[in-house]
Amino acid sequence: MKIHPALTYTAGRTALMAAVAAALFAVGFRSWALVLLAIVISMPLSWFVLRRQREQLAERVAAHQQRRQQERAALRAVLDEQDLDQQDLDEQDLDEPATNQTATKNPGGLAAS
Repeated sequence: MKIHPALTYTAGRTALMAAVAAALFAVGFRSWALVLLAIVISMPLSWFVLRRQREQLAERVAAHQQRRQQERAALRAVLDEQDLDQQDLDEQDLDEPATNQTATKNPGGLAAS
């Protein structure tokens, strides 16, 4: 079973931030600045270290987007075809004369007074 690229990339970024935080802790940072510095340092570092995972994620997202666009185009084609069929039926209904005009004038069947 293949692991989703988003999970791999997220886990890599988290692990990288934890490693930077551990290094900063070893150097002597012990306050909230440790967390902030770990985040700030790990962001550009992940750009280089996690390049392969980021590219795999981008490819997967692009493939998903392309598949959705194809599905959307196919659905639009089907809906346009159904719309044209409905327009043809509506035009045929207008061309045919009404056979029972009393039913259309008095749909409830009640006598007019």
